[in-house]
Amino acid sequence: YTARNGGGFRVVGGTSFSSPMMAGAAAVLKAARPGLAPAQYKSLLVNYARPLYGPGSATVTNSRDAGAGALQLLASLSARSTVTPSTLSFGIATGTADLTREITVTNLSDRADIFTLTPEVRAAGPVPTITPNSVNLGPRESQRVNVRWNVSGLAPGEYQGAVIVTGFQTSLTPAAVPWWFGVPAQSVRTITPLEVPDTARPGSEQAFFLRLTDAAGIPVTSVTPEVRAGAGGTATITTVAAEPRLPGTYFVRVRMGTAAGTQSFTVAAGGVELTLLIPVQ
Repeated sequence: YTARNGGGFRVVGGTSFSSPMMAGAAAVLKAARPGLAPAQYKSLLVNYARPLYGPGSATVTNSRDAGAGALQLLASLSARSTVTPSTLSFGIATGTADLTREITVTNLSDRADIFTLTPEVRAAGPVPTITPNSVNLGPRESQRVNVRWNVSGLAPGEYQGAVIVTGFQTSLTPAAVPWWFGVPAQSVRTITPLEVPDTARPGSEQAFFLRLTDAAGIPVTSVTPEVRAGAGGTATITTVAAEPRLPGTYFVRVRMGTAAGTQSFTVAAGGVELTLLIPVQ
Protein backbone atom coordinates (compact mmCIF):
# COMPACT_ATOMS: atom_id res chain seq x y z
CA TYR A 1 0.00 0.00 0.00
CA THR A 2 1.17 3.53 -0.65
CA ALA A 3 -0.27 6.87 0.37
CA ARG A 4 -1.35 8.96 -2.61
CA ASN A 5 -2.13 12.64 -3.04
CA GLY A 6 -5.51 13.44 -1.57
CA GLY A 7 -5.32 10.79 1.14
CA GLY A 8 -6.34 7.16 1.19
CA PHE A 9 -4.47 4.16 -0.11
CA ARG A 10 -3.95 2.46 -3.41
CA VAL A 11 -3.19 -1.21 -4.00
CA VAL A 12 -0.24 -1.72 -6.34
CA GLY A 13 2.09 -4.61 -7.13
CA GLY A 14 5.11 -5.73 -9.10
CA THR A 15 8.86 -5.38 -8.71
CA SER A 16 8.82 -1.99 -10.45
CA PHE A 17 6.98 -0.69 -7.41
CA SER A 18 8.43 -2.82 -4.63
CA SER A 19 12.09 -2.21 -5.57
CA PRO A 20 12.01 1.58 -5.03
CA MET A 21 10.01 1.06 -1.84
CA MET A 22 12.72 -1.24 -0.50
CA ALA A 23 15.45 1.15 -1.64
CA GLY A 24 13.72 3.98 0.20
CA ALA A 25 13.34 1.85 3.31
CA ALA A 26 17.04 0.96 3.18
CA ALA A 27 17.94 4.66 2.90
CA VAL A 28 15.80 5.51 5.94
CA LEU A 29 17.35 2.63 7.89
CA LYS A 30 20.91 3.61 7.02
CA ALA A 31 20.29 7.25 7.93
CA ALA A 32 18.76 6.28 11.28
CA ARG A 33 21.34 3.61 12.11
CA PRO A 34 24.68 4.56 10.52
CA GLY A 35 27.84 2.49 10.69
CA LEU A 36 26.51 -1.02 10.12
CA ALA A 37 27.77 -3.45 7.48
CA PRO A 38 25.69 -3.92 4.29
CA ALA A 39 24.79 -7.48 5.34
CA GLN A 40 23.48 -6.15 8.65
CA TYR A 41 21.19 -3.65 6.94
CA LYS A 42 19.89 -6.51 4.82
CA SER A 43 19.27 -8.55 7.96
CA LEU A 44 17.31 -5.72 9.55
CA LEU A 45 15.06 -5.53 6.48
CA VAL A 46 14.69 -9.25 5.78
CA ASN A 47 14.68 -10.88 9.20
CA TYR A 48 12.13 -8.52 10.73
CA ALA A 49 9.62 -8.78 7.89
CA ARG A 50 6.07 -9.84 8.71
CA PRO A 51 5.22 -13.37 7.45
CA LEU A 52 2.49 -13.48 4.82
CA TYR A 53 -0.39 -15.96 4.84
CA GLY A 54 -2.53 -17.15 1.95
CA PRO A 55 -6.19 -16.09 1.82
CA GLY A 56 -8.04 -17.92 4.59
CA SER A 57 -4.95 -19.96 5.42
CA ALA A 58 -3.03 -20.44 8.64
CA THR A 59 0.08 -21.50 6.70
CA VAL A 60 2.86 -19.04 5.90
CA THR A 61 3.15 -18.40 2.17
CA ASN A 62 5.92 -20.24 0.33
CA SER A 63 9.20 -18.34 0.56
CA ARG A 64 9.69 -18.71 -3.20
CA ASP A 65 6.52 -16.66 -3.67
CA ALA A 66 6.69 -14.18 -0.80
CA GLY A 67 10.32 -14.14 0.33
CA ALA A 68 10.65 -13.42 4.04
CA GLY A 69 7.34 -11.55 4.08
CA ALA A 70 6.15 -7.94 4.13
CA LEU A 71 8.47 -5.08 5.04
CA GLN A 72 8.18 -3.80 8.63
CA LEU A 73 10.35 -0.71 8.71
CA LEU A 74 9.44 0.22 12.29
CA ALA A 75 10.61 -3.21 13.47
CA SER A 76 13.81 -2.80 11.44
CA LEU A 77 14.47 0.58 13.04
CA SER A 78 14.00 -0.71 16.59
CA ALA A 79 15.62 -4.16 16.26
CA ARG A 80 18.60 -4.80 18.50
CA SER A 81 20.18 -7.79 16.77
CA THR A 82 21.18 -8.91 13.28
CA VAL A 83 21.80 -12.32 11.76
CA THR A 84 24.12 -12.79 8.79
CA PRO A 85 23.61 -14.18 6.27
CA SER A 86 19.94 -13.22 6.45
CA THR A 87 18.73 -16.36 4.64
CA LEU A 88 19.84 -20.01 4.61
CA SER A 89 19.74 -22.23 1.57
CA PHE A 90 20.67 -25.88 1.89
CA GLY A 91 20.34 -26.13 -1.87
CA ILE A 92 18.94 -28.96 -3.96
CA ALA A 93 19.93 -32.57 -3.35
CA THR A 94 18.55 -36.05 -2.98
CA GLY A 95 16.36 -36.94 -0.03
CA THR A 96 19.45 -37.81 2.01
CA ALA A 97 21.82 -35.01 2.98
CA ASP A 98 24.07 -33.81 5.79
CA LEU A 99 24.78 -30.11 5.31
CA THR A 100 25.91 -27.40 7.70
CA ARG A 101 25.58 -23.65 7.29
CA GLU A 102 26.95 -20.94 9.57
CA ILE A 103 25.21 -17.79 10.75
CA THR A 104 26.49 -14.94 12.90
CA VAL A 105 24.31 -13.35 15.58
CA THR A 106 25.24 -9.80 16.60
CA ASN A 107 23.94 -7.87 19.59
CA LEU A 108 23.55 -4.27 18.39
CA SER A 109 22.47 -2.87 21.75
CA ASP A 110 24.52 -1.43 24.58
CA ARG A 111 23.19 -4.09 26.97
CA ALA A 112 24.22 -7.72 27.40
CA ASP A 113 21.60 -10.25 26.39
CA ILE A 114 20.94 -13.96 25.93
CA PHE A 115 19.66 -14.94 22.49
CA THR A 116 17.87 -18.23 21.88
CA LEU A 117 17.72 -19.82 18.43
CA THR A 118 14.74 -22.04 17.67
CA PRO A 119 14.09 -23.90 14.38
CA GLU A 120 10.58 -23.50 13.00
CA VAL A 121 9.03 -25.50 10.17
CA ARG A 122 6.51 -23.83 7.86
CA ALA A 123 5.17 -27.06 6.43
CA ALA A 124 5.37 -30.72 7.38
CA GLY A 125 8.88 -32.08 7.62
CA PRO A 126 12.08 -32.07 9.67
CA VAL A 127 13.89 -29.05 11.07
CA PRO A 128 17.60 -28.25 11.24
CA THR A 129 19.70 -28.69 14.38
CA ILE A 130 21.21 -25.50 15.83
CA THR A 131 24.47 -25.51 17.80
CA PRO A 132 24.61 -23.72 20.16
CA ASN A 133 20.93 -22.90 20.48
CA SER A 134 21.59 -20.10 22.96
CA VAL A 135 24.29 -17.41 22.96
CA ASN A 136 25.21 -14.88 25.65
CA LEU A 137 26.39 -11.66 24.01
CA GLY A 138 27.72 -8.48 25.51
CA PRO A 139 27.11 -5.09 23.88
CA ARG A 140 28.12 -5.14 20.17
CA GLU A 141 29.39 -8.71 20.47
CA SER A 142 28.89 -11.42 17.84
CA GLN A 143 28.97 -15.21 17.83
CA ARG A 144 28.87 -17.83 15.10
CA VAL A 145 26.25 -20.56 15.20
CA ASN A 146 26.03 -23.78 13.16
CA VAL A 147 22.78 -24.80 11.50
CA ARG A 148 22.87 -28.47 10.44
CA TRP A 149 20.47 -30.13 7.99
CA ASN A 150 20.85 -33.89 8.50
CA VAL A 151 18.04 -35.81 6.78
CA SER A 152 17.41 -39.09 5.02
CA GLY A 153 14.67 -40.57 2.87
CA LEU A 154 12.88 -37.31 2.13
CA ALA A 155 10.27 -37.38 -0.63
CA PRO A 156 10.60 -35.00 -3.59
CA GLY A 157 9.41 -31.51 -2.75
CA GLU A 158 10.52 -28.46 -0.83
CA TYR A 159 11.19 -28.12 2.88
CA GLN A 160 11.34 -24.74 4.53
CA GLY A 161 10.99 -22.78 7.71
CA ALA A 162 12.85 -20.20 9.76
CA VAL A 163 15.38 -19.94 12.55
CA ILE A 164 13.77 -17.71 15.18
CA VAL A 165 16.28 -15.59 17.13
CA THR A 166 14.89 -14.07 20.32
CA GLY A 167 16.64 -11.83 22.83
CA PHE A 168 15.36 -11.88 26.41
CA GLN A 169 16.10 -8.23 27.16
CA THR A 170 16.68 -6.32 23.95
CA SER A 171 14.50 -7.89 21.25
CA LEU A 172 11.20 -6.15 20.60
CA THR A 173 10.50 -8.43 17.65
CA PRO A 174 12.25 -11.79 17.11
CA ALA A 175 14.39 -12.16 14.01
CA ALA A 176 13.28 -14.86 11.57
CA VAL A 177 15.94 -16.30 9.25
CA PRO A 178 14.27 -18.24 6.40
CA TRP A 179 15.74 -21.63 5.46
CA TRP A 180 14.98 -23.82 2.41
CA PHE A 181 15.87 -27.23 0.96
CA GLY A 182 14.60 -28.92 -2.18
CA VAL A 183 14.46 -32.52 -3.39
CA PRO A 184 13.93 -32.62 -7.17
CA ALA A 185 11.11 -34.68 -8.65
CA GLN A 186 12.11 -34.27 -12.33
CA SER A 187 8.44 -34.27 -13.29
CA VAL A 188 7.05 -31.15 -14.91
CA ARG A 189 4.45 -29.16 -12.99
CA THR A 190 4.82 -25.75 -14.62
CA ILE A 191 5.89 -24.40 -18.01
CA THR A 192 6.83 -20.73 -17.77
CA PRO A 193 7.24 -18.68 -20.98
CA LEU A 194 10.00 -16.06 -20.89
CA GLU A 195 10.53 -13.08 -23.21
CA VAL A 196 7.70 -13.97 -25.60
CA PRO A 197 7.31 -11.19 -28.22
CA ASP A 198 4.19 -9.03 -27.92
CA THR A 199 3.79 -8.84 -31.70
CA ALA A 200 5.60 -10.07 -34.81
CA ARG A 201 5.79 -9.07 -38.45
CA PRO A 202 4.67 -11.53 -41.15
CA GLY A 203 7.49 -13.87 -42.16
CA SER A 204 9.78 -12.67 -39.37
CA GLU A 205 11.98 -14.85 -37.22
CA GLN A 206 11.17 -14.71 -33.50
CA ALA A 207 12.64 -16.27 -30.38
CA PHE A 208 11.56 -16.90 -26.80
CA PHE A 209 12.44 -19.09 -23.83
CA LEU A 210 10.59 -21.77 -21.86
CA ARG A 211 11.37 -22.86 -18.31
CA LEU A 212 10.28 -26.23 -16.92
CA THR A 213 9.93 -26.66 -13.15
CA ASP A 214 8.56 -29.29 -10.79
CA ALA A 215 6.12 -28.80 -7.91
CA ALA A 216 8.87 -27.33 -5.73
CA GLY A 217 9.95 -24.83 -8.37
CA ILE A 218 13.11 -26.82 -9.10
CA PRO A 219 14.25 -26.83 -12.76
CA VAL A 220 13.44 -30.02 -14.68
CA THR A 221 16.33 -31.00 -16.95
CA SER A 222 15.28 -34.52 -17.96
CA VAL A 223 12.41 -33.48 -20.26
CA THR A 224 12.66 -31.56 -23.55
CA PRO A 225 9.54 -29.57 -24.44
CA GLU A 226 7.71 -30.16 -27.71
CA VAL A 227 6.62 -26.98 -29.49
CA ARG A 228 3.93 -27.09 -32.20
CA ALA A 229 2.49 -24.33 -34.35
CA GLY A 230 -1.28 -24.24 -34.05
CA ALA A 231 -4.16 -22.34 -35.58
CA GLY A 232 -3.90 -18.84 -36.94
CA GLY A 233 -1.03 -19.06 -39.39
CA THR A 234 1.67 -21.12 -41.04
CA ALA A 235 4.53 -20.64 -38.61
CA THR A 236 7.35 -23.18 -38.46
CA ILE A 237 9.49 -24.23 -35.51
CA THR A 238 13.19 -24.02 -36.36
CA THR A 239 14.95 -24.53 -33.01
CA VAL A 240 14.20 -26.01 -29.58
CA ALA A 241 17.44 -26.26 -27.59
CA ALA A 242 18.50 -26.37 -23.95
CA GLU A 243 20.04 -23.16 -22.63
CA PRO A 244 23.26 -24.37 -20.95
CA ARG A 245 23.56 -21.38 -18.61
CA LEU A 246 20.05 -21.81 -17.17
CA PRO A 247 19.05 -25.35 -16.08
CA GLY A 248 15.56 -26.34 -17.17
CA THR A 249 15.39 -23.46 -19.67
CA TYR A 250 14.96 -23.95 -23.42
CA PHE A 251 15.53 -21.58 -26.33
CA VAL A 252 12.87 -21.64 -29.05
CA ARG A 253 13.19 -20.03 -32.48
CA VAL A 254 10.22 -19.80 -34.86
CA ARG A 255 9.48 -18.32 -38.26
CA MET A 256 6.12 -16.65 -38.44
CA GLY A 257 3.71 -17.20 -41.32
CA THR A 258 3.23 -14.62 -44.04
CA ALA A 259 -0.39 -13.78 -43.23
CA ALA A 260 -1.58 -11.36 -40.56
CA GLY A 261 -3.53 -12.75 -37.62
CA THR A 262 -2.89 -14.39 -34.27
CA GLN A 263 -0.51 -17.34 -34.35
CA SER A 264 -0.87 -19.94 -31.60
CA PHE A 265 1.82 -22.27 -30.34
CA THR A 266 1.30 -25.31 -28.13
CA VAL A 267 4.07 -26.29 -25.72
CA ALA A 268 3.93 -29.80 -24.21
CA ALA A 269 6.26 -31.33 -21.62
CA GLY A 270 5.71 -34.17 -19.19
CA GLY A 271 1.94 -34.18 -19.60
CA VAL A 272 1.62 -30.40 -19.13
CA GLU A 273 0.50 -28.15 -21.99
CA LEU A 274 0.66 -24.40 -22.49
CA THR A 275 -0.74 -22.26 -25.32
CA LEU A 276 1.06 -19.11 -26.46
CA LEU A 277 -0.49 -16.48 -28.72
CA ILE A 278 1.57 -14.05 -30.82
CA PRO A 279 -0.23 -11.43 -32.95
CA VAL A 280 1.18 -11.17 -36.47
CA GLN A 281 0.71 -7.71 -37.94
